[in-house]
Amino acid sequence: MSRSCAALCSAVLASVFVAGCGDDQDPEGAARFWETIQAEDYRSWARAPGYPGLEPSRAAHGDEVEVWVNDVVEAALADPTTETWPVGSVIVKDGYEGGELCFIAGMEKVTPDQWFYVEYDGGGDTLFSGQPEICTGCHAVGDDFVRTFQLP
Repeated sequence: MSRSCAALCSAVLASVFVAGCGDDQDPEGAARFWETIQAEDYRSWARAPGYPGLEPSRAAHGDEVEVWVNDVVEAALADPTTETWPVGSVIVKDGYEGGELCFIAGMEKVTPDQWFYVEYDGGGDTLFSGQPEICTGCHAVGDDFVRTFQLP
């Protein structure tokens, strides 16, 4: 792991301890999500709007990111009447620091009113899962909790 990636990981983990939130609340859910996105080869999914490849980022998930969406999100994006993301929507973001993969962040809409959040380190070990405030606090300002791109 590069120094910049290690520094970013340390900063994120320090913020968790200071905030007293953000943890691996749902290890079974995190394992299930990981197995699913790996089995479905999430990097073969459609790219998120505005993310045709590796793009600069000022967000919490790295200085450069790649973002993929599953077919549920892809269909919702094509429908101009979509007002909320449908249950089953999945978004995965790879975060890079200094060209090295440091984070894999994902979210899945599990009920009409709730998302499951998960973040792994670059090797796939879970950092956060469930409803950590570190995730929900930032995502609350997005369109139906999605910050990377908007509803149609």
